Amino acid sequence: MDSLGGRLWRLGAPWFIALVVALISAAPAAAAAAATSLSAWGDNSGGELGNGTVTESNSPVAVPVSGVEQVAAGARFTIALVSPGKMLAWGENQFGQLGDGTQTDSSVPVAVKGPQSGVAAVAAGGGHSLALLSSGRVLAWGDNAFGQLGDVRRPLDGRRWWSRA
Repeated sequence: MDSLGGRLWRLGAPWFIALVVALISAAPAAAAAAATSLSAWGDNSGGELGNGTVTESNSPVAVPVSGVEQVAAGARFTIALVSPGKMLAWGENQFGQLGDGTQTDSSVPVAVKGPQSGVAAVAAGGGHSLALLSSGRVLAWGDNAFGQLGDVRRPLDGRRWWSRA
């Protein structure tokens, strides 16, 4: 238990980014219904801490999001599922992995274009992101240089936007 009366879940990723989701509930099963906050620390050269700066931090800084249900850390970027089933992302965006329709890094959370409801889970790879919809459909976007989006019709430039499985 932490000083907030909840459990701390530490998630790691390469390049010295670490995220902590503080679940205010003491029971992990209640995580989806609990009020949540997000903190991050480490390298921030691409805005991967999500706090509006590109200044690294050795101590936790607040990420301006609320209602966090799930977090996935990729290589220098993060994607979060926030209630009610919406997605936010921040950090480096070389391959469009933030899902905002650009290839511009963002030091603050931006809305992922695409479904803004019905998202059950998110995941992140090196330079790509995935979303599992409540219907069972999987969406993938970002780097596709090695077919990681699961689309055999992919272009060879590795920058396919949405792939639906």
